[in-house]
Amino acid sequence: MADFHCPAELGPQPVTTATTSGSTAPTHPLNIDASIDATHSKPSLPPNFKGIKFTRLKGPHDLPLNLRLRIQASKYISLNSQKNRSSDTIIPLGKTQILKLNTRRNELEAMEFVRANTSIPVPRIYEVYEFPSSSPSSSSKAKQDKQEVGDNIHLLMERLPNAPETWTSMTPEQVRSFGVQLADYLAQLRSLSPPPAPTSSSPLICSVTGGPVYDHRAGHTPFGPFPSISKFHAYLRLGCQPQEWTLDPIVTHIHSDSTSQRYNVKFTHADLNPSNICVSPTGQITGMIDWEFSGFYPEYWEYTKMYFAEGSPAYDRFFEAVHGEDKIAKYEDELKAERNIWRGISPWRYDEYYADHPEDRGGGAGAEGQKCSDGGVGNAAASSE
Repeated sequence: MADFHCPAELGPQPVTTATTSGSTAPTHPLNIDASIDATHSKPSLPPNFKGIKFTRLKGPHDLPLNLRLRIQASKYISLNSQKNRSSDTIIPLGKTQILKLNTRRNELEAMEFVRANTSIPVPRIYEVYEFPSSSPSSSSKAKQDKQEVGDNIHLLMERLPNAPETWTSMTPEQVRSFGVQLADYLAQLRSLSPPPAPTSSSPLICSVTGGPVYDHRAGHTPFGPFPSISKFHAYLRLGCQPQEWTLDPIVTHIHSDSTSQRYNVKFTHADLNPSNICVSPTGQITGMIDWEFSGFYPEYWEYTKMYFAEGSPAYDRFFEAVHGEDKIAKYEDELKAERNIWRGISPWRYDEYYADHPEDRGGGAGAEGQKCSDGGVGNAAASSE
């Protein structure tokens, strides 16, 4: 996401605790097994939705009138303001609030999970707008009330302080200090306990609630959960067997069963970059945002995903801090393997392939038996040219 998610000002904002008539805040208990990984010293607390207002809408466009007026005012202001610019999905509402449209429920759950278990600054959630996943077939209120809410939601939340221009003007000492602070926050994330797999003691590749994850690195629809890292790797290869990957042998090595079994599963933001880390004028971290892709992934995923969207000058200072801090784990071989897959399979190819092979979306039996020449990387690479 762009840096307009975090403005330069922050003011107090009361939290409303009421819920709409007939609506109750959902609960998402986690089944935690602290013995999964010796690095997890205690079970992690589940997300806590206390103090968050949940409002049921008829559809994604059925926002309250006062909120629609605020949106229109914000878009008008953004035409003449770089600091308050908006997009189709991220809308600043004054100096203290932001509205994020059509995000996934996982972002809400992940943010509250992080808030409950770490000292990482994340935006406070004021209100969640839920709506059915499809339009009602009847206009009757009874049928609308019976429709289950979908995975997509709107979030009204706090705007965190940010000085994005700092990224290109950090001094060496500020870069070093940023790296130390980032290392501490990453260590906190990586200490969180994952839910156990339903049929074995191995951790799942999953969301904080044990469900599917979502990451535009691998398409635009949720995938998983996976009972093993090998199953997750098979998903990334479109089912192509590791030994049949022809673009670079590093993928065969990293994705082999023997290597996959050596990785731990760690809680991961999965989209850490200068656009999603708010900083002060002195380079201190004031917040981490955009948790939509977060979940439990192989331990290298945080590092490799940092490179997925690199490009702006801000990344120079960011990577200088990452590589200058010894306590931030680096995974260069895994990054090389990931880049090789990125070149061979575009995110859109995942959407196409798994639309035709829905049984493999969770790492099913068919996923690891697919030949590269039968719809795997061979065709994927051809379709990306």
